[in-house]
Amino acid sequence: MTQHGFGSLHRSTVAAKGAECALWLAIAAAFTAGSFAFDDTLTSYRWGPAAWPRAIALLVAGAAVLQFALALVNLRPAMPRWRLRRPRPVRLETVLRAGAIVLVPLAFAAAIGPVGFFVAMPLFVAGFLFTAGESRPRVVALATFAISLTVAVVFTSLLYVPLPLGTLSPFDAVNGAIVSLLS
Repeated sequence: MTQHGFGSLHRSTVAAKGAECALWLAIAAAFTAGSFAFDDTLTSYRWGPAAWPRAIALLVAGAAVLQFALALVNLRPAMPRWRLRRPRPVRLETVLRAGAIVLVPLAFAAAIGPVGFFVAMPLFVAGFLFTAGESRPRVVALATFAISLTVAVVFTSLLYVPLPLGTLSPFDAVNGAIVSLLS
C-alpha cells in the first residue's frame, strides 16, 4: 500500500498548515503585546481597556490551533502519481475577486476616519457582500441594514464604545444624528 504513496501524508500540507497556524499565533501575540501599552485600570470598566484586544487575541489563537488540529485530523494520504490531476489554470475573475476582498476592508479602514463609522460601515458591508458574490440587491440591502444596525447598537448602547464620527462636513453631522438616535 505504501508503494503508491497511500501510507504517507502530504508533508507540504502539514508544513503549510503549520506555517499558517504560526502566523496567526504571531498576530495574536502581537495583539496581546500591544495591549500592554494601554493597560490602565478604569473605574467604569473593571477589566480595563486592554480586555477586548486580549480577548480577540485569545480567540484568534484558539481558532488557529483548532484549525491546525482539524487540518491534521482531516489530512488525507498522498495520492499515487497515476491519480494526480493537472491543476486548472487560475481565472482572471478569481484573481480580481480575491484582490477586491482584500481591498474592500482596506478601503473601509481608510474611509472610517474621514466619513465616520456609521456611514462607512453600511458601505463596507454592501461592498463586501457584492465582492463575495451576493448579487441580489434586496438581500444585500437587508443584510447591510441588519448587520450595520446590530454592530452600531452593540458598540454604542451596550459596550459604550465611542466610534469615529468623521472629519468631513456632511458626514460628521449624519454620524452625530445616528449616535443621538441610538443613545
